[in-house]
Parts: sequence; structure tokens; C-alpha cells
Amino acid sequence: MINIENILAASEIEIATATKNIKGHRIVNLVKEGDVYRALSKQKVDGEFLLSAYGMEDQVVSIEWDEGVCYISGINSEVEMILAVSIQKDESALLRAVHEKLKGLKAGEEVVKDPFFIVGPPGTGKTKTISQIVEEAIAMNKKILVVSPTNMAVENVFERLDFEKMGLEPGMALLTVRTENESLSRFAPKAVAQSKIKPINDELELLESAMVEILKTKRDSDSILSSLSSEEERTAISLSNLQKDEYKAKDTLKKAQAEFNELENRLKLLNSNVLIQTVAGAFLGTKLAEIESNKVLTQGAIASSETLIADIESKKAIAAKDRGDATQKLLDAKVLSSQADSSKKAVESRINELKKEKENILNLNLFGSAKLVGATLMAAALNKRINDAEFDIIVIDEASMASLPALVLACKAVKKSDVPLVEAKAYDGLYQAQSDAVNAALVSQFVFVGDPKQLSPIAKTKEMRTSIFETYGIEKIFKGEIVNHAILLDINFRNHPDIVELSSRLFYGGLLKSGREHNGKKALFIRNKKGLCSQFEGSYVNHGNADAVNEQVLSALTKGRRSIGVITPYRKQAENINIRLDKFRETYPDADMKAGTVYKFQGQEKGIVLFDITASSGAELPKTYAGDIDSEAGKLLNVAMTRAEDFFILVGDIDGLEKQLSHTQNHETLALWQWIQGIKELAYN
Repeated sequence: MINIENILAASEIEIATATKNIKGHRIVNLVKEGDVYRALSKQKVDGEFLLSAYGMEDQVVSIEWDEGVCYISGINSEVEMILAVSIQKDESALLRAVHEKLKGLKAGEEVVKDPFFIVGPPGTGKTKTISQIVEEAIAMNKKILVVSPTNMAVENVFERLDFEKMGLEPGMALLTVRTENESLSRFAPKAVAQSKIKPINDELELLESAMVEILKTKRDSDSILSSLSSEEERTAISLSNLQKDEYKAKDTLKKAQAEFNELENRLKLLNSNVLIQTVAGAFLGTKLAEIESNKVLTQGAIASSETLIADIESKKAIAAKDRGDATQKLLDAKVLSSQADSSKKAVESRINELKKEKENILNLNLFGSAKLVGATLMAAALNKRINDAEFDIIVIDEASMASLPALVLACKAVKKSDVPLVEAKAYDGLYQAQSDAVNAALVSQFVFVGDPKQLSPIAKTKEMRTSIFETYGIEKIFKGEIVNHAILLDINFRNHPDIVELSSRLFYGGLLKSGREHNGKKALFIRNKKGLCSQFEGSYVNHGNADAVNEQVLSALTKGRRSIGVITPYRKQAENINIRLDKFRETYPDADMKAGTVYKFQGQEKGIVLFDITASSGAELPKTYAGDIDSEAGKLLNVAMTRAEDFFILVGDIDGLEKQLSHTQNHETLALWQWIQGIKELAYN
């Protein structure tokens, strides 16, 4: 049974010992899209991070970076925008977050009850068995969570699933781990959220673009209204002034015409007055000339007034037309402004409706409604939405690598309920042990899949390297003992029978059998190379070994081999070899080859695997290789060898190391010694 107090104590020691390697990064303006937040970031950030933000508890998030855009899943928040967050890539920080959450468990609380173990040595069909468990659980309408410390293990399970057969659409199945598999990317929370929100965003985008035009039309119409109102007023004043001028001109004309008539009347009276003609005839001519002169002047005034009136009437007609046009334009502008007002109200109303629809989707917990979720162990441990989703079954693959604190928290996602009994059956394509494992898993809530003889949890301290298999004493199964709630998958289909035989003899008590026929060819080889091993930046390099690896890789490529892996325990040596492999990648673009540490190859296989031992004789043996068959050194060697499907080549100063080891006390118990002896036996005989 798991003891929470012991796990807390172990994690405290690990936190105190762990080297801090904080890589801080600030991200601003996070916009919510379903269960995912989107933000811009020039710096590429990928993987799991500890996220901190004002007003929020620290939490682990998974970040995918794509051409300057970060997609962040795992943030437990309902706000539509987060102004700024800080993220850290720091294992000790993640462990601290796990530790704090573990402290919230009730004293003596039994989180993992009646677990079932599927013990799967390399190549025995663990992933195939898990896939069958998932398909059967979905058929039984159970909700299932598949997690692993590694992305690849979860991805491998999802790759094997027939989603169409299970009737699972994106949204019903969620995959939170990063994947380059295009067919699986549709199950990412980011993709699911975007598929739900995209139609809404499309309409919002169009309406918001339309709103920009509507507001522009409104501003333009308001501006035109003001301008046209001034223009209409100006034309009215201009017309009014012309009317006043016309009135004055007509009044002047009337006066001139009256004066002209008066002069004509005076002329008639003088011409008809006999007395005046008789007594004042000498003066009459002068007077008549004076009146005629005034008459001519008056006629000129009349003509000028008539011309002025005609000009005013012409101008008045133009002014009347201008005023009419201005008035019509003003009326048209008022109609446009009214239409813009109506459109603005309608669009604003629809935008508000769409935002409410979007908010409803954003507040929907995708994990709560999903039937199948795949996640990393750390995400399952610290993502509140996953934790609150209440699953019927949790399957933890590569459980030997799972740290107990994170494993316990991940198991909190399973709802406490009675497990109904189901009728056991055989499954097409599975052998007996696999079928038995599926049947047993379906009546369990906690299913741990893995291999105690493979890599332990990555940790600085011995206390934190304890696996769930050790906690429950599952390793006794390799001694032929019956272990309750555990089944051993005992047929290896991946590796050459020679590799299976050696692995079985050294690590599995001879219980592991080969499912492949022997083709008569050898599978294990040794390439002796005396190179100089030196320390470099906290790691080890050996350029002589790297040269030998290069030669072997080239030889394999020229023979048509394309699936090649180079494994070394040391990161710097792996980088050294990868640089050398680049020239081969150019010449053989179809080759699937890489160099890496054992941890990079866990759960993978290659047709040919070269193991660069890197260490050399004449110096103290690195601690990496110290220990017996059950130690971390033994697990490392077992994993490295069983990555090879057809050929395994051990490269390095093997003869020199063997001679040096032979002078070491109790060297027969060392895993490295027994391993080299076993390889030599099968390689040379």
C-alpha cells in the first residue's frame, strides 16, 4: 500500500537536493479558446512548464509553439484574457507544485486502491494490450484516462486505436501530449476548442469587420450631415440676400419709372400751356431741354434696374437650385445615418449573442465531457480539469518511470465507485497473457503497465527513484512467484531471439520467450575500439568511439539498412555523434536514424542499435555502470540492448574494460560484467 507520509518525506529530500535550473519566460495577453489559451511569443517554448500569474495558484501547463504562437493547455481559469504569466522549465519547481498538492490529501487517505499490474518486458505487446483495454472500456461506456511519464508512450497508444470503430469524435477523445502525427493532432484540446469556436470566430470576424465599415459610414454620414447642414444654411442665406437685393432693385425700378412718368407728364403740360408759350416762350425751350435731360437719366436708371433685377433673378434661380440640392443631400445623409444606426444596433446585438455562445463553449470543461483522455503524468497530476473529470479507469504506461508523488496525484482523477464484474473473454490478435491482462484491467480502476527491469523515475535521490513496482513488490514475479493483481506478458515479438534469450537470462529469470523464429543469423556483435574517454561539461565524450560508430553506421547504410539507432549513456557523446550523422542524413535522406541517451529511446525500437559504451580502460569506471543486475546500471543496459529489433552492436574498449573489471572485487556480480560476457558468448560462438 502507498504511504503518503513516506512519499512526502522522499519528495522533500529530492526538492532539497535537486539542482535548480530555472529558465524563466514571460508571456503576455493570453486569449482563451476553449480549454486552451493562445498568445504570441517570439521565443520558442515547447513542453511542460510551471506557470505563475497574479491571483492564480501555480500550475503545470503544456505549451505547443507554432510559428510565433503559443497554445497553452492546462490553465485552470475561466477568464477570457490573462494579461501576463511567468513560466519556468524547472523539474524541482514541478516537484514543489506536486509536493504542495500532495500535502492537501487527508491523513491516511487511500488514493490507489487494489491496483492491477501488467508487467511487460520489451516487445511483449504492452501498447497493443493497452489499446485493447481502451477499446473494451469505451464499449462498456467507461471513461478512461491514459497517462505516461513520456509523450511517446501515450502517442503510441492513440496511434493504435480505431476511433471510427469506437465511435469517438474529437471532443469525445482528447490527446494533450505533443505529437507530430497529423491524424492525432485533431484530438488536441487546442484543435477541439478551435473546431467548436471557429464558426463563431468566423462570424464574429465578419461582423466586426462590418462594424468597422458601419461605424465609418456613421462617422462619415455625421460629418456630412454637419457639412450639409451648414451648406443648406448658407444657400438659404444666399437666397434670402438675393431676394432682398431683388426687392431693393424692384423698388428702385418703380421709383425710376414713377419719376419718368412724372417727367413725361410735365412735358405734356408745358407743351399744352398756351399762356406759357405766349408770355414765356423765350424760357420754355430751356425748361423743356432740362426735363428731357432728366428723362434720359431716368431711362438709364430704369435700364440699370431692369438689368440688375434680371441678374438677381438668374442668381436667385441658381441659389434656389443649390438650396434644393443641399436640402436633398441633407435628407439623403439623414437616411444613411439612420440606416447606419439601425445596422449598428443589429450587428451589436448579434456580436453580443455570439460572445455569449463563445463564453458558454469556453466555460465548457472538455475533459469533463470526454470519454478518453491521453496526457503526460505531470499534466494528469496537476491539471485541475483533468483531476476533476472523474474517470472510471486510469492506465499508467511506462509506470516504472513514474515518480510516486505525481502518480498518486494523477490517480486522484479516478472517481471512487464499485467496479462491476465483466465476463472474461479471449481477444482477436492477443495471446493468452495479453487477454488475461485486458480482462483483469477492465475490473480494476488503477492499471499500471511497465517493466521493473527498465528505467526508474528520473531523480537526484535514491528515495525518489523508488517505483510503484518496488512499492508493491512486483519484481517477485520474475522469480516465478505468483503475485496477486499482476500478470506477466512473457512473449517478445520485437527482438531477435538471441537478444531475447540474453535479456531473459540476465534480467527476467528466464521467463521471457521469443515469438520470432531464429533466422540463423547472429544478432549480437562487438566492435572493439580503444578510445580516450574524457569528462566534458558534466558529461563524457569519446571521439575514438564516435569514429568507430560512424564507420559502423556507414557500413549499415551501404548495406541498405535504414533504421539505425545509436545509444550512449551520455548526453554530450550523443550530441557529438549526432553532429557526425548529419553528413549521412544528407546522403541518405530516407534513413531513420538518430543518436541519443537511453531515456530518449525508452519505448522505441530500431532495426540496428549501436551502443557506444564511451567509458574506456585505464580510468575509473563511471558510476553509470556501477551496480548489479537489479541496479540502475542493469536497467540501462537492458533497455539499450532491447531497442534493437535485428542487430545489436556494442562499440568501445570492451576487451580493455573486461580486463579491468576482472581485477575488481566481486566483479562477477556487476551488471556490466555479466552483460559483456553474455554478448561475447552469443557474438563469438
